[in-house]
Amino acid sequence: LFFPTIDRPQMFSYFLPIHTLGLRAQGQNLGKLNFGYDVQLGNGIESSDVFDSGVNYSFLAAMHIKPEYGTRIGASYYYDHLSTNSYGVHAHSHGAHNTEYQGPVDFQMIALSIARFEKKIEILSETALNITRTDTLGYANSFSTYLYVGYNFKENHTPYIMRDFLHIGENDLHSE
Repeated sequence: LFFPTIDRPQMFSYFLPIHTLGLRAQGQNLGKLNFGYDVQLGNGIESSDVFDSGVNYSFLAAMHIKPEYGTRIGASYYYDHLSTNSYGVHAHSHGAHNTEYQGPVDFQMIALSIARFEKKIEILSETALNITRTDTLGYANSFSTYLYVGYNFKENHTPYIMRDFLHIGENDLHSE
């Protein structure tokens, strides 16, 4: 979803792979609940637009329902195996990840979202759990949640409150 606040949630800067090249299957507005899905096999975080530096592919499965107009509930799972702790151009990063560690990283992300946009009230919540595993430190859990609540008192006038929380695990070498 597009975020109605000035900045994107912090999870965009640390967790989310934002560009993937590969194969994708998608369905939208299926059945009474307007079920939708995306399944994607792509080149992953290690790759750039021109060069694929790894032989591993990323996998994404996402689904959502829209049980009534203005409501969307979704969940997704992303997996990538990085041969080395690198970002490439297919992920957002502040560039603060640990570049000294050169071993492999298993990268998983589980995300949930709920959006409700009515005439007066707007609510959007996104939560992500990022799980990485390295040979030296084992599993690390990082967490992010974003909550936006807006009130439309006039057309194009929506004051809002927002909470954006990010916790990166101490032993998460990839997202720090």
